[in-house]
Amino acid sequence: MSWEYQFLKRQLKLPDNRVLRAFEDYCVGSWQTLQRLEWSVKVRGDRTIDDRFVHVCRITSPAGHERVRHLLQTIGHEPRFWPIDSKTWEQQVLQKCTDAVVGYAGGQERGIAALKVYYGIVGCPRDLFERCIRPVMPDFPDARPPGTPIVGICGIMPLDGAPKFRVYLFYQGLELSRRDVRDYLCRTLQIPTLPQHPRIGVSWKEEGAEDLVYLKLAPGRAAIRSTLTRISARQPLLAQRGGQITWCALPLTHLRQPSPFERLPSEATVYVDLPR
Repeated sequence: MSWEYQFLKRQLKLPDNRVLRAFEDYCVGSWQTLQRLEWSVKVRGDRTIDDRFVHVCRITSPAGHERVRHLLQTIGHEPRFWPIDSKTWEQQVLQKCTDAVVGYAGGQERGIAALKVYYGIVGCPRDLFERCIRPVMPDFPDARPPGTPIVGICGIMPLDGAPKFRVYLFYQGLELSRRDVRDYLCRTLQIPTLPQHPRIGVSWKEEGAEDLVYLKLAPGRAAIRSTLTRISARQPLLAQRGGQITWCALPLTHLRQPSPFERLPSEATVYVDLPR
């Protein structure tokens, strides 16, 4: 694990537990395929309620899938965490995934330790939409997403308790200038137009949890930078790493308000890239 990870772990006083140890073992075993390691902070009001560490890597090889299976079994969860049959899981998810995100969440306030495993799939084939997404996430829009977004199939596995499920959808680059994609974001998903961000995502969560919009930061985006500066003021370790911030996740309800970047959100998650 990187020196900055070890430094943050000490400063944040993350409690040692079986989930954190399993996450660290996974990161060490997957270091050669690492794309980036992130630290994210979930802030609500003046309080930090969660610290997360996120390991992003390619897992298209059998060895990569085996490491994820072993990780989940270590904390007592089934490798096939998405509630679909094994054949659909293999054909629609494992065989088509291009990358994986494995994260650890340990709440300073809530005290909950959980692993988050995300499989990214380029595009949204009809079979994936009809057999994997809509049956599990009934709040997901009826219309299949246009273009070739990155779809994230995600399970959150706590140390004690049943998994929770989420779906992520990310558009980037020239796709954001397509009329059908913009109509889908603005009309179907009711996300305000945010043209200055090179990548935009949205998450659908379990009932009772608020959906979030993920914004990739772009140079010169003064409005969101101003918001991030105010959010970072609540967390000194975050303020010291302002130049490493890459993403910000805000509640969809906040972005639908007039002039959303002129007011502090009730909740935000900020992502920071860590040196290897």
